[in-house]
Amino acid sequence: KFEVPYHRLRLIHRGVRLEEFECRADAAKLNDPPTMVIVGRITPIKGHAVLFKAMARVIRVLPKLRLWVIGEPQKQRYMDELEMLAKRLGIRDHVDFLGTRYDIPQLLEKSDLLVAPAVGEEAFGRVIIEAGACGVPVIATRIGGIVDIIEHGVNGILVPAGDVPRLAEAIQEMIRKRDMAKKLAMNLRNKIETQFNDRTMFEKTVEVYRDAVMRKRVLIIKLR
Repeated sequence: KFEVPYHRLRLIHRGVRLEEFECRADAAKLNDPPTMVIVGRITPIKGHAVLFKAMARVIRVLPKLRLWVIGEPQKQRYMDELEMLAKRLGIRDHVDFLGTRYDIPQLLEKSDLLVAPAVGEEAFGRVIIEAGACGVPVIATRIGGIVDIIEHGVNGILVPAGDVPRLAEAIQEMIRKRDMAKKLAMNLRNKIETQFNDRTMFEKTVEVYRDAVMRKRVLIIKLR
């Protein structure tokens, strides 16, 4: 659109203020009941329906599992559809719709797993780095900017977008194999500390502005 040569682009990832996120003391220990969380605006591209269908499979073997849905719907009609889907799948008693919350670090710290099952392009995935800062294991879809954060089998699990059976399998694996989950979570925490902290973000941003002042005729665009 702006016809800017690729070599002149600078990519600066969002960073988190690590002081706001307390790392779980023992990611290998499950809460009672085990709890996973999805955070973000409630819209079809975020994959709530896919997660609900996967959860319907998982509770057959993990009947105490709970899901916290954090966020507000863009359209009430879609929220009503999700409520109906949860009832039809027999998981409504396992799902808590928490709405908009401003205590995300505390909620993440109390959860056993973050799931980011987006089915549409994600520019980045802020909640993923927030979960990583908390030492919470992550399952996400192999889509968009998520792959800049999660390396499959190294610091999280990636699944194909919309793949209900694979997502259900990954959830079971992450809940049951807690030593593996802890290792992935700690590797993600280390990556957040070195690559996705607010200090790195600030320094790279200042560097771009300094470069703009020195070279002139540099176009700076902030994408959200």
